[in-house]
Amino acid sequence: TPITQKFESYSGFDYFHLICNDELSNLNTFQYSVLDKVIALRAIIPNAKITLDCGIKEEHIIPSIETGVNNLIIGSAIFKSTDPFDTIKKFNKIIYQNL
Repeated sequence: TPITQKFESYSGFDYFHLICNDELSNLNTFQYSVLDKVIALRAIIPNAKITLDCGIKEEHIIPSIETGVNNLIIGSAIFKSTDPFDTIKKFNKIIYQNL
């Protein structure tokens, strides 16, 4: 769904949950085009809380933070890893070093 520049469409919203995959095309992986939506939302509502969900792996953390994402839903990258606790520690380190 495109982000429109019609500010009145978003008035009153302070939280956005963006699911960054394309189920219609069976692309259940991170889609970098969602970061353009984050940038557009930041321009419209600078103080909004933005959550990204779906297919987030280590290489997506920094670009997501840099575009202004507040929350990352990271499931499969953790639960499919050989050591979920170590993966969580590694991801947290990346996040806190880039805040």
